Amino acid sequence: MTDTSKPMGEIGEILARAKQAAVDYYRLTGKPLGITGKIGEYEAARLLGLTLADTRTPGYDATDESGLRYQIKARTHSRSRFRRLVRDNADLPSIAMFSLGPYRAKVPNERRGEYFLLL
Repeated sequence: MTDTSKPMGEIGEILARAKQAAVDYYRLTGKPLGITGKIGEYEAARLLGLTLADTRTPGYDATDESGLRYQIKARTHSRSRFRRLVRDNADLPSIAMFSLGPYRAKVPNERRGEYFLLL
C-alpha cells in the first residue's frame, strides 16, 4: 500500500498543521522539528502529479504514470545552498526534459545538448 492510498487533500491538511507546529517549535527552541523531507515529498507529488512510494522505499520517493522513479529532496536553507545542492547532485538533463512536459518529444535529439547548456 502506498502513501497515496489516503486522500492527498487529507494528507495536505495534516501537513499544514504539522508545518505550523514546526514553526512554533522552532520559535520556542531554535531547533527544527525535522519534517521538511516529508513535506517536500508531499508537495512535489502534489504539484507534479506523482504517486508517493511507500515510506523508506530504497532509492526513490515517488513515481509518475509511466513508472519512472523520482528521488525527492527538500531543504530549508538559502537559495544559494539550494542551487549548489542541485548543481552537485541533480541529473540536470533529466530535470530539463521533465520541465518541458509534453513538448519534450518535440526537441530534436541534435538540439538537446543546446537546451541542456541553458541550465
